[in-house]
Amino acid sequence: MLILTDITLYPFGLSADQIVWWGFVAGVVAAVGVIVTIILTIYFGRKSLSKADLAPLEGHLSHIEEVRSNTARMDKRLHRQEELDNLAAKARRVSISVSGQNDSATPLQVLLTIKDTNVVLTRLELFNEVNNVFGEVDCERLDELTFQSIIDPMTVRRWIGGGTTAQMVNRVRVILRVYMSIGGDENEVYREMAVHLNDGMKRDDQSSQMRATVTIDGSV
Repeated sequence: MLILTDITLYPFGLSADQIVWWGFVAGVVAAVGVIVTIILTIYFGRKSLSKADLAPLEGHLSHIEEVRSNTARMDKRLHRQEELDNLAAKARRVSISVSGQNDSATPLQVLLTIKDTNVVLTRLELFNEVNNVFGEVDCERLDELTFQSIIDPMTVRRWIGGGTTAQMVNRVRVILRVYMSIGGDENEVYREMAVHLNDGMKRDDQSSQMRATVTIDGSV
């Protein structure tokens, strides 16, 4: 599975257009060299070229084809990298709202709502603010704009324990990395967002007793 990272393929600080341009220049220079060699051979030799005469020229022509092939491959790689960079930029603009509440002893149902039907959420990675990883869960599509993930209680407890206290003792801030595909592209990209976990108590409407609950909320 290909995960996009901020890795550039441009050597020596050159842009994609500059690399393709210099590859083209190298091919032209090689071609001119071959033409000059042919003219000099005919002019000074004044005879039909034999297979022995053509052998060095074929070597030069082979070199030109190799330069062209390498340039085409580099152009293709740079073009694909630009496409992946554009996807990553689109992911950073995707609007996501997160909500959910469950008893502490039961799995936490996380609902994720988006606004773009071209976006499909695929999975979540759970982090804290010092980049510790607490797990990964898949996303299930409920409708065009709503997805859900189920996080088991033990993972939720560990995630809360690694969070940063925010505003009150029982409220922590953690990081959610939301992976997605955009426009049907097979490559995953992601957007990171801060969310809050509340570990508190709530009165049961039916029994009037207090019960431990976990709530998650956040949006970007």
